[in-house]
Amino acid sequence: MALAALLLISSLALSRADDAGIGVSDDEETEEVEDQGPHLVARKFLPGKDLVVGRNSTVAIELYNAGNSAAYEVVVRDGEWQAEYFEFDPASMVDTVDRIPAGGTARVEFTVIPLKTGAGVISPAKITYKAEEDASKVQNAYSTTLRLSIITPFNVFVTRALRWGSYATLGQFKTLEQWRNALIITAVLALVGGGFWVYTSVSESRKRQIYQKALDEVEKMK
Repeated sequence: MALAALLLISSLALSRADDAGIGVSDDEETEEVEDQGPHLVARKFLPGKDLVVGRNSTVAIELYNAGNSAAYEVVVRDGEWQAEYFEFDPASMVDTVDRIPAGGTARVEFTVIPLKTGAGVISPAKITYKAEEDASKVQNAYSTTLRLSIITPFNVFVTRALRWGSYATLGQFKTLEQWRNALIITAVLALVGGGFWVYTSVSESRKRQIYQKALDEVEKMK
């Protein structure tokens, strides 16, 4: 009995020691999570399928607040575009969202005009925001980069023609190389068939000439 009582007293003492041990209490842990504030994650992408030379193209930036409180005065700046490849108005490459709640999303869009063909990676957009409405300090975030390729209107036409051709041939011809090979084979067959027709026509004509000449000789012998 004495041993059992000693073990019981020891277990109670250890339990109290655990409760009073060094660490963060549940209230402190909850408070720490709540104090994380807003945290913006941004994705930069093209809503349209193609960037075509000379045509207006829309660039979108989608914002998501992964934090635990609202973000205020969210300013998105996306002016890092190469003037050699794009025409754009720097003043119009800035947009503001008044508030994005925790778990909320927002989207801003900008317009650029591709000037010539090329491919590359566009720098991320810069985002600033406040954790509180009256805060004097701003926090920074950046969107993802954007990998893109600029094509010509003729490329668009070829792409659509290949798509239509794929549908028409039930998927047998999908690429320019497949169509080129098909045209080469068709041309070769046409040449062979045309050559055979010419040869046959000349042979038949020659036979008729020989037959007619033989008839003429027979007539002369009468």
